[in-house]
Amino acid sequence: MAERATRLTVTGRMETEACLALMQHFLRRLDLKSRILSVTPGRVTVDVQGNENLIDMFEMACWLGPENGRVDDVQLAPLHAQSCPGPQGSISV
Repeated sequence: MAERATRLTVTGRMETEACLALMQHFLRRLDLKSRILSVTPGRVTVDVQGNENLIDMFEMACWLGPENGRVDDVQLAPLHAQSCPGPQGSISV
């Protein structure tokens, strides 16, 4: 199974803390490395590294969004190896 690094941006109407908690939960469950880049109201950007199939699962989980929120878009962009995230599940709420 191939590894990849991806920048993932989630936008929508959601509470930032709830979105980060959801992401942290799935990053740990899927054993993906991550680094948070940007958090603003309605938008979270994170770099993710790991098995490409697990990153696809993480994207699907992000589309579910946090409770009482709505995800409008999830964008993915490939990263170069030098841009790879730090330790697994490194998002903090």
